Amino acid sequence: GLYYWLGMAHLQLSEYPQAIGVATSATGAAIADIFKVLRERYPLATVYVAHCIVQGDLAPQSIANAIRLLNDHGKSDVLIVGRGGGSKESLRAFDTELVVRAVANSSIPVICSVGHESDHSLADLAADHRAATPSHAAERAVPNQKVLRQKLQQHKSMLDKEMKNKYISCTAQLKSIRLEDPKLKLSKNRTRLEQLQAQLHKN
Repeated sequence: GLYYWLGMAHLQLSEYPQAIGVATSATGAAIADIFKVLRERYPLATVYVAHCIVQGDLAPQSIANAIRLLNDHGKSDVLIVGRGGGSKESLRAFDTELVVRAVANSSIPVICSVGHESDHSLADLAADHRAATPSHAAERAVPNQKVLRQKLQQHKSMLDKEMKNKYISCTAQLKSIRLEDPKLKLSKNRTRLEQLQAQLHKN
């Protein structure tokens, strides 16, 4: 039954997603919050929005259809499913079996965010990850480009230092090698040849 779906193994989020799928109302506050965070943190990602009705009698089927549409589309690395705050009644669609099954059946990792931090839904439990708000869901979906830049700069500095040390080491090794004078080597070979010739005449 429903408890089986809630107990399924969770999918891991992509560390560097190229595309984010969002199943929510295209006219609600949630989508604006999500876009704002994604633009600030990781503008490289493409965002696909599957508009759905998020409250009322038509909401469960609409939400489930949006999740399936994004899965069939197959371009998203992670899905954000949910809506902004509201009354308990307005959030009821996310407690329906239709939505819970759609979330649990998603082959793409789902971050569910329904209402405010104090709100909890069955869809949250079925999702691979839960976020307190749509903004938090967006933060969880993508890395912070500022942090990535800092890490890249640190790695570049370390690489530059290693290359400099290697150069110094190789230069020191080259200086320590004493190349033999070709004239001296030729003289040694001539002397050796003369010695061999002398032995040959003795014999």
